[in-house]
Amino acid sequence: MLKTFACTWQSGADQTLMLRRLGEFGDVMRSMDNKMETMQQHFSANGPHL
Repeated sequence: MLKTFACTWQSGADQTLMLRRLGEFGDVMRSMDNKMETMQQHFSANGPHL
């Protein structure tokens, strides 16, 4: 009984860690997207219009 509980808790902790990492990765990707957008706006505003 206790062993099963420990295994379940362990996998639960792993899932939480995984979700947290995925969330952080998503944040990084979003901030990169924002940077690219602002750079594109900056270039389209100031740069040569092709």
